[in-house]
Amino acid sequence: MLNATKKEKFILLVISFYFLFSIKHIIYGGIFYDDWALTVGHLYDQSFSEKFDDLVFKTFLTRPIGGIYLAFLTELKKLDHLYIIINSTFWLLSALLIYNSFAAQISKQGRNYILLSLLFPSFASTMIFSPVTQTLGVMSIFFWSISIFYARNKNFFKSIIFFIVSVLTYEVSIILLFFNIYLLSVENEKSKTIKKLLKLIFFFGVITISIIIFQILLSKIIGYNASLKYAFWFEGNQIFFEEDFLQNIKKYFFKPLILIIYDIPKLLLSSIVFFKFEIFYLFTLILFACLILINFNSFEINNFRKTHSKYILFLAIVISSISVFFVYLLVTSVPQVNGYYNRGLVGLFVCFSLFLGFLNDIDLKSKITNNFKHFFIIILIILNFNSFSIQQGNHIKAEIERQKLLNEITNFYESKKNKTSEVLKPVIFMIFDTYLNQNYNDETIFSEEVEDLYFAVNYHTNKNVIAKRIYKDKYCYNILSINDNRIIGRVTSKDRKFKEKEIAIFYEYSKMNKDLYFYSNSKFIKLSYDNKKNYEIFKNILKCQI
Repeated sequence: MLNATKKEKFILLVISFYFLFSIKHIIYGGIFYDDWALTVGHLYDQSFSEKFDDLVFKTFLTRPIGGIYLAFLTELKKLDHLYIIINSTFWLLSALLIYNSFAAQISKQGRNYILLSLLFPSFASTMIFSPVTQTLGVMSIFFWSISIFYARNKNFFKSIIFFIVSVLTYEVSIILLFFNIYLLSVENEKSKTIKKLLKLIFFFGVITISIIIFQILLSKIIGYNASLKYAFWFEGNQIFFEEDFLQNIKKYFFKPLILIIYDIPKLLLSSIVFFKFEIFYLFTLILFACLILINFNSFEINNFRKTHSKYILFLAIVISSISVFFVYLLVTSVPQVNGYYNRGLVGLFVCFSLFLGFLNDIDLKSKITNNFKHFFIIILIILNFNSFSIQQGNHIKAEIERQKLLNEITNFYESKKNKTSEVLKPVIFMIFDTYLNQNYNDETIFSEEVEDLYFAVNYHTNKNVIAKRIYKDKYCYNILSINDNRIIGRVTSKDRKFKEKEIAIFYEYSKMNKDLYFYSNSKFIKLSYDNKKNYEIFKNILKCQI
């Protein structure tokens, strides 16, 4: 440490701060149950080979590298701390590789700003706070960061290989290919750069199309299409598009622009309102501000000397950012900064961080405008950190609420079991909040995306309790329907393009072998097999006509 350069000392300080900042999340953070449920929740009692077969050849068929990684990762079973440590470490390594890959193009100060923003992905936070299934976002960027490190060293073959591996881990990295092209093509002479650039654009275009064809063919050969995320598919010699394909493109075409000019700035600025006067929060914020101050005062700004290099890098950032939304259009999904749904914005966040480093090195000629530029960059980096810090704190609070609810259910079942040896395995219809009361960016207690409550309760009660979630509606719109021998409710659509909830059968009375309960406000109310009585109970508690 004593013989380290200023650069090395600063990097060591940043790494130390990163793990200090992460320690609270590592100890208290927990994991999303829908994230864990997708890979382990329904597989935790299977052998490794059975789980490997499911994850690689079914669930993550079009992301085979990701499936292999998850098969090994989830051998940890339910050790939340290790999931978070592994995920956070890979993200740190990715950021350091990206930092080093642009050493010839961006100044030390600029790259330090890239690092200080990149480590705290405010509007792509899912991959950090959801460290099992969504760790694929981290791993994809990790493999991509290796690919650009090789691109920086002009190792064409290794750069291509790791780029392909990154996309077959998770597709979020596919739009970042322009940075591979940039680093592989940039030369001292403009004419040589342009010539290489055109060749590489064509070559990477072929690779990208080949990956998509490979995924489609793989799903067709194995006979499992459920993992395909594209809005089109092939049958025979014809191409088919999902229902309302063109209408959805038209409907969401301007959503990306709204995201950039409104949603992301709003997320960052609104973090000011959630400013916390807590010791750990204030301590880490002060330390982070010190890192910015050290960076600002300790390093010279090396403005771009190669004009063509400067413009090509800017072009790569712009095209990559735009391409994020072309990918969304390809799958007709909806880009969002909100909580668990921001997982597709990882590539855009990388572009955001690289842009801050690029902007730092632009000489605006006037001292006043340059000072304003640096002030603007620093404010963005602080707001980005503040946003991420608030989300981290809220995820810890959400984990406390999750455990409180799961403990109540477990204790309730154990008390029933201790009273009689003939207690039936209960089905519990449950009402609780999706988000925290002090919700900042949709930090969920239990998500609406998959049946995470079911998997969580199933795990904590050793498969002895079945939980069915009732979704509240302020207009009492079709919360429940009790008729004949069924209790029917509505669950969240798996397709984010459609906000309406879908009908689902919660329970059928074909076999009267379950105890039925209704949970609300920490109370368990016994139900019967008489729907008339259940109707009155639900109506009185829900305050709705059902």
